Amino acid sequence: MTPTHDERNRIILRRTLAAISHLYGAFSAFFGASLLAALPRGAGIHGSRTLGWVSLLHAALFFAVGTALWKPRKGATLAALAAALGSITLAVFDLAGNRLGSIATDGMYAVVALVILLLIRPRA
Repeated sequence: MTPTHDERNRIILRRTLAAISHLYGAFSAFFGASLLAALPRGAGIHGSRTLGWVSLLHAALFFAVGTALWKPRKGATLAALAAALGSITLAVFDLAGNRLGSIATDGMYAVVALVILLLIRPRA
């Protein structure tokens, strides 16, 4: 039985979000590793060590979301929402640390993920 047009569109959107999640994961892993390796250590929540570890943890979450969304698995939507919440959290850290240039990069995943999740939700 072939999938309907709407089902194919949902599959394409879900896999698009999976690919975006993997790209954000790669970027976050690179960024986190570079913060831990290259920059001087700062104190507190805005220090490079803290942000590096948070970025690496967030990268692991992005990779898990991408893997779970590629072929639908239980908890994939919840994991995507958790990754979106993590992106919003990083955007808030950027705002608090006066890194205004990073807010859009960190917060964009949340916007894209929420829109795609709304579009692929099951219809009643």
